[in-house]
Amino acid sequence: MRVLYNNVATEAAITTTSENVNFPLGNLFVPALSTPYRSLATPVDLYLTFDVEEAINCISLAGHNLTTLRYRVYDIGDNIVEDVSLLEVEPTAMIYLSQSTAKKIRLTMNSDETYISIGALFTGMYYQMPYPIAYYDETIEMTNERFETAFGQVFGSDGEFLQTYSPEFVNITMAQFNAIKTMLQAVRNFVPLFVDMTEDAHEYKAPLYCTVSLDSIPNSRYVRANKIDGQKRTISLKIREAK
Repeated sequence: MRVLYNNVATEAAITTTSENVNFPLGNLFVPALSTPYRSLATPVDLYLTFDVEEAINCISLAGHNLTTLRYRVYDIGDNIVEDVSLLEVEPTAMIYLSQSTAKKIRLTMNSDETYISIGALFTGMYYQMPYPIAYYDETIEMTNERFETAFGQVFGSDGEFLQTYSPEFVNITMAQFNAIKTMLQAVRNFVPLFVDMTEDAHEYKAPLYCTVSLDSIPNSRYVRANKIDGQKRTISLKIREAK
Protein backbone atom coordinates (compact mmCIF):
# COMPACT_ATOMS: atom_id res chain seq x y z
CA MET A 1 0.00 0.00 0.00
CA ARG A 2 1.45 3.32 -1.11
CA VAL A 3 0.37 6.84 -0.19
CA LEU A 4 1.29 10.13 -1.86
CA TYR A 5 0.32 13.06 0.34
CA ASN A 6 3.23 15.53 0.35
CA ASN A 7 2.68 17.32 -2.95
CA VAL A 8 5.93 19.03 -3.97
CA ALA A 9 4.33 20.14 -7.26
CA THR A 10 3.02 23.10 -5.25
CA GLU A 11 6.63 24.27 -4.89
CA ALA A 12 7.37 24.18 -8.64
CA ALA A 13 7.23 26.89 -11.26
CA ILE A 14 4.45 25.60 -13.54
CA THR A 15 4.08 26.58 -17.17
CA THR A 16 2.09 25.18 -20.06
CA THR A 17 1.71 25.63 -23.80
CA SER A 18 -2.06 26.15 -23.50
CA GLU A 19 -4.22 27.50 -20.69
CA ASN A 20 -7.85 28.54 -20.46
CA VAL A 21 -7.89 31.65 -18.27
CA ASN A 22 -11.23 30.54 -16.82
CA PHE A 23 -9.64 27.24 -15.71
CA PRO A 24 -6.06 28.26 -14.80
CA LEU A 25 -3.11 26.13 -13.70
CA GLY A 26 -3.77 27.04 -10.07
CA ASN A 27 -6.87 24.84 -10.18
CA LEU A 28 -4.56 21.81 -10.14
CA PHE A 29 -4.20 22.44 -6.41
CA VAL A 30 -7.87 23.07 -5.61
CA PRO A 31 -9.09 19.99 -3.67
CA ALA A 32 -12.36 19.62 -5.63
CA LEU A 33 -11.87 17.77 -8.92
CA SER A 34 -14.84 19.71 -10.32
CA THR A 35 -12.58 22.80 -10.46
CA PRO A 36 -9.96 21.67 -13.01
CA TYR A 37 -7.17 23.13 -15.07
CA ARG A 38 -8.11 23.20 -18.77
CA SER A 39 -6.25 23.99 -21.94
CA LEU A 40 -7.55 25.68 -25.08
CA ALA A 41 -6.17 23.00 -27.39
CA THR A 42 -4.52 19.60 -27.48
CA PRO A 43 -1.82 18.26 -27.33
CA VAL A 44 -0.35 20.20 -24.41
CA ASP A 45 3.04 20.36 -22.74
CA LEU A 46 3.09 21.11 -19.03
CA TYR A 47 6.36 21.84 -17.21
CA LEU A 48 7.17 21.57 -13.51
CA THR A 49 10.49 23.26 -12.76
CA PHE A 50 12.00 23.18 -9.27
CA ASP A 51 14.60 25.46 -7.69
CA VAL A 52 16.70 22.43 -6.74
CA GLU A 53 16.49 18.72 -7.47
CA GLU A 54 13.47 17.44 -5.57
CA ALA A 55 12.92 13.94 -4.21
CA ILE A 56 10.26 12.57 -6.57
CA ASN A 57 9.36 8.99 -7.46
CA CYS A 58 5.65 9.34 -8.21
CA ILE A 59 3.35 11.43 -10.42
CA SER A 60 -0.38 11.23 -9.66
CA LEU A 61 -3.36 12.53 -11.62
CA ALA A 62 -7.09 12.59 -10.91
CA GLY A 63 -10.18 13.96 -12.62
CA HIS A 64 -8.51 14.11 -16.04
CA ASN A 65 -9.49 13.37 -19.65
CA LEU A 66 -6.09 12.21 -20.91
CA THR A 67 -5.83 9.40 -23.43
CA THR A 68 -2.02 9.33 -23.66
CA LEU A 69 0.77 10.80 -21.57
CA ARG A 70 4.50 11.13 -22.14
CA TYR A 71 6.59 12.21 -19.18
CA ARG A 72 10.21 13.28 -19.26
CA VAL A 73 12.31 13.72 -16.13
CA TYR A 74 15.32 16.09 -16.22
CA ASP A 75 18.29 16.29 -13.86
CA ILE A 76 20.02 19.43 -12.63
CA GLY A 77 22.07 19.58 -15.85
CA ASP A 78 18.85 19.63 -17.94
CA ASN A 79 19.55 16.09 -19.18
CA ILE A 80 16.64 13.71 -19.75
CA VAL A 81 17.08 10.84 -17.29
CA GLU A 82 13.70 9.17 -17.87
CA ASP A 83 11.43 9.29 -20.91
CA VAL A 84 8.26 7.16 -20.86
CA SER A 85 5.13 7.18 -23.03
CA LEU A 86 1.88 5.78 -21.67
CA LEU A 87 -0.67 4.70 -24.28
CA GLU A 88 -3.37 4.54 -21.62
CA VAL A 89 -3.83 6.65 -18.48
CA GLU A 90 -5.94 5.32 -15.64
CA PRO A 91 -8.81 7.59 -14.48
CA THR A 92 -6.96 8.03 -11.19
CA ALA A 93 -3.29 7.38 -11.93
CA MET A 94 -0.27 6.84 -9.70
CA ILE A 95 2.77 6.59 -11.98
CA TYR A 96 5.99 5.33 -10.43
CA LEU A 97 9.31 6.64 -11.69
CA SER A 98 12.55 4.74 -11.92
CA GLN A 99 14.30 7.94 -10.83
CA SER A 100 14.06 9.33 -7.31
CA THR A 101 14.98 12.98 -7.99
CA ALA A 102 14.00 15.56 -10.58
CA LYS A 103 14.90 19.15 -11.42
CA LYS A 104 12.21 19.41 -14.09
CA ILE A 105 9.31 17.29 -15.31
CA ARG A 106 7.69 17.68 -18.71
CA LEU A 107 4.24 16.19 -19.32
CA THR A 108 3.06 15.88 -22.94
CA MET A 109 -0.68 15.16 -22.90
CA ASN A 110 -3.30 14.18 -25.46
CA SER A 111 -7.05 13.80 -25.24
CA ASP A 112 -9.90 12.70 -27.49
CA GLU A 113 -11.59 15.97 -26.56
CA THR A 114 -10.59 19.37 -27.89
CA TYR A 115 -8.92 20.37 -24.62
CA ILE A 116 -6.94 18.86 -21.74
CA SER A 117 -8.58 18.80 -18.31
CA ILE A 118 -6.93 17.79 -15.02
CA GLY A 119 -8.55 18.02 -11.61
CA ALA A 120 -5.51 17.25 -9.45
CA LEU A 121 -1.77 16.80 -10.01
CA PHE A 122 0.59 15.53 -7.29
CA THR A 123 4.31 14.79 -7.46
CA GLY A 124 6.59 13.65 -4.68
CA MET A 125 7.86 10.65 -2.76
CA TYR A 126 5.21 8.10 -1.92
CA TYR A 127 5.19 6.59 1.56
CA GLN A 128 5.36 2.80 1.59
CA MET A 129 2.74 1.83 4.16
CA PRO A 130 2.95 -1.49 6.00
CA TYR A 131 0.72 -4.18 4.52
CA PRO A 132 -2.82 -4.20 5.95
CA ILE A 133 -4.55 -7.40 6.98
CA ALA A 134 -5.86 -9.29 3.95
CA TYR A 135 -9.59 -8.94 4.49
CA TYR A 136 -10.37 -5.35 5.39
CA ASP A 137 -13.81 -3.80 5.00
CA GLU A 138 -14.75 -2.22 1.67
CA THR A 139 -17.88 -0.13 1.23
CA ILE A 140 -19.51 1.98 -1.46
CA GLU A 141 -21.15 4.86 0.34
CA MET A 142 -24.16 6.67 -1.11
CA THR A 143 -24.11 10.38 -0.30
CA ASN A 144 -27.62 11.21 -1.47
CA GLU A 145 -30.25 12.49 0.96
CA ARG A 146 -33.53 10.64 1.43
CA PHE A 147 -36.72 12.28 2.69
CA GLU A 148 -39.90 10.45 3.63
CA THR A 149 -43.15 12.16 4.56
CA ALA A 150 -45.66 11.01 7.14
CA PHE A 151 -47.82 9.85 4.22
CA GLY A 152 -45.20 7.46 2.86
CA GLN A 153 -44.00 9.67 0.02
CA VAL A 154 -40.25 9.45 -0.62
CA PHE A 155 -38.02 12.09 -2.14
CA GLY A 156 -34.27 12.26 -2.56
CA SER A 157 -31.21 13.52 -4.38
CA ASP A 158 -28.74 11.62 -6.53
CA GLY A 159 -25.57 12.33 -4.56
CA GLU A 160 -22.50 10.23 -5.38
CA PHE A 161 -21.24 6.68 -4.93
CA LEU A 162 -17.92 6.86 -3.05
CA GLN A 163 -15.51 3.96 -2.60
CA THR A 164 -14.22 3.48 0.92
CA TYR A 165 -11.57 1.17 2.37
CA SER A 166 -11.01 0.45 6.06
CA PRO A 167 -7.56 -1.15 6.29
CA GLU A 168 -6.21 -2.40 9.59
CA PHE A 169 -2.47 -2.63 10.26
CA VAL A 170 -1.33 -5.04 12.94
CA ASN A 171 2.06 -5.79 14.46
CA ILE A 172 3.65 -2.60 13.10
CA THR A 173 6.74 -1.01 14.60
CA MET A 174 6.72 2.27 16.48
CA ALA A 175 8.63 3.82 13.57
CA GLN A 176 5.85 2.78 11.17
CA PHE A 177 3.19 3.96 13.60
CA ASN A 178 4.88 7.35 13.97
CA ALA A 179 5.23 7.69 10.17
CA ILE A 180 1.48 7.06 9.77
CA LYS A 181 0.78 9.56 12.53
CA THR A 182 2.96 12.13 10.74
CA MET A 183 0.94 11.60 7.56
CA LEU A 184 -2.33 12.00 9.47
CA GLN A 185 -1.07 15.19 11.08
CA ALA A 186 -0.45 16.56 7.58
CA VAL A 187 -3.75 15.56 5.95
CA ARG A 188 -6.10 15.43 8.99
CA ASN A 189 -9.51 14.34 7.68
CA PHE A 190 -10.01 16.86 4.88
CA VAL A 191 -6.77 17.29 2.85
CA PRO A 192 -6.80 15.01 -0.24
CA LEU A 193 -4.16 12.41 -0.97
CA PHE A 194 -3.59 9.51 -3.35
CA VAL A 195 -3.74 5.92 -2.10
CA ASP A 196 -2.69 2.82 -4.04
CA MET A 197 -3.99 -0.18 -2.14
CA THR A 198 -2.44 -2.81 -4.42
CA GLU A 199 0.57 -0.93 -5.83
CA ASP A 200 1.12 -2.40 -9.29
CA ALA A 201 -1.98 -4.65 -9.39
CA HIS A 202 -4.31 -1.91 -10.63
CA GLU A 203 -6.53 -4.36 -12.50
CA TYR A 204 -7.60 -5.53 -9.03
CA LYS A 205 -7.91 -2.14 -7.31
CA ALA A 206 -7.29 1.19 -8.99
CA PRO A 207 -5.59 4.06 -7.13
CA LEU A 208 -7.91 6.37 -5.23
CA TYR A 209 -8.03 10.15 -4.83
CA CYS A 210 -9.38 10.39 -1.32
CA THR A 211 -9.36 11.74 2.22
CA VAL A 212 -8.92 10.01 5.55
CA SER A 213 -12.46 9.88 6.95
CA LEU A 214 -11.84 9.74 10.70
CA ASP A 215 -12.57 11.90 13.73
CA SER A 216 -10.07 9.90 15.80
CA ILE A 217 -7.25 7.41 15.17
CA PRO A 218 -8.11 3.96 16.55
CA ASN A 219 -4.89 2.29 17.73
CA SER A 220 -3.72 -0.04 20.46
CA ARG A 221 -0.80 -2.13 21.65
CA TYR A 222 -0.52 -5.26 19.51
CA VAL A 223 -2.20 -7.96 21.60
CA ARG A 224 0.41 -10.66 20.82
CA ALA A 225 3.43 -8.50 21.50
CA ASN A 226 5.98 -9.95 23.90
CA LYS A 227 8.57 -8.24 26.06
CA ILE A 228 10.98 -7.93 23.13
CA ASP A 229 8.62 -6.25 20.70
CA GLY A 230 6.12 -4.92 23.23
CA GLN A 231 6.04 -1.56 21.48
CA LYS A 232 4.37 -3.03 18.37
CA ARG A 233 1.07 -1.31 17.53
CA THR A 234 -2.23 -1.87 15.72
CA ILE A 235 -3.93 0.99 13.88
CA SER A 236 -7.09 1.31 11.75
CA LEU A 237 -7.88 3.83 9.03
CA LYS A 238 -10.88 4.72 6.90
CA ILE A 239 -10.12 6.01 3.42
CA ARG A 240 -12.97 7.68 1.49
CA GLU A 241 -12.99 8.64 -2.18
CA ALA A 242 -13.07 12.39 -2.93
CA LYS A 243 -14.40 14.08 -6.04
